[in-house]
Amino acid sequence: MSQSAQDISRLREMDAEVTRLGHIAAILEWDQETYLPERAVEGRAAQIALLMGMRHEKLADEEWGELFGRLGWDEAGESGRVDEADRPLVRETHKRWLKTTKVSRRLVEETARAASLSQAAWAAARKNNRFEAFRPHLERVLALRREYAQAVSAGADEYDTLLDEYEPGARGHRIAGLFDSLAEGLKTILDKIIAAPPPEVTFLDTTYPRTLQHEFGRRIQRFMDTTMNAEGWISVRIPSAPPWAPMMFALPPATMRTTSFREFSATCTKPGTVCTNRG
Repeated sequence: MSQSAQDISRLREMDAEVTRLGHIAAILEWDQETYLPERAVEGRAAQIALLMGMRHEKLADEEWGELFGRLGWDEAGESGRVDEADRPLVRETHKRWLKTTKVSRRLVEETARAASLSQAAWAAARKNNRFEAFRPHLERVLALRREYAQAVSAGADEYDTLLDEYEPGARGHRIAGLFDSLAEGLKTILDKIIAAPPPEVTFLDTTYPRTLQHEFGRRIQRFMDTTMNAEGWISVRIPSAPPWAPMMFALPPATMRTTSFREFSATCTKPGTVCTNRG
């Protein structure tokens, strides 16, 4: 095996390791939003913060730089030593490494802890219709994200820097232009919806036996287990969080969580929505 092939293999190993740490954090977050008792939130936030700090240390390890150096890879992405098929791996891990080395472990851990605490605070504040209880958590998360943006690209537009995390190369003004172009068409659709007769939705306020809902969910789960080559289970979402609350997590391959959102009673519930996350 050539030196370049060995370096690519090592890159894959290191990338797989930090990905698994991310999967562990995602499962902790999922558990927090489904089963975790309220009094355990502080401890869970500390666990997630520690885990993300450990992951950060691995992502910032100097070995990444040594591998990129031997592969002749720089910010321009020019290297005759990397095969075409391996270029995406090297390009994305190099980009991530450059960002990671500009950010402190302290910031990573503080952000993870604040995000975990803010999620729990948001659920409680919404339940009691008290935005002011959530405001300090929101302000803290925003301040930390702005600090991250400045660390990664000092002086650049903070929104663009953060947007690049989710849509590489995108810019805020382009997204704004896209939304502006959609506005007229969406307004036409909305006007038609408003003018149309209201739909029949009484079934949403009807209670159904929990056992039947669970069996229905299991049928969906078994179908998805087969068609998606995954293995998963059903959980019932805590009633304090609304059914449209975000529940997106990065899970390990062939792992699936199906979460049912329900309003509880002794034996029956209102029909729940189902959110499925798959690795």
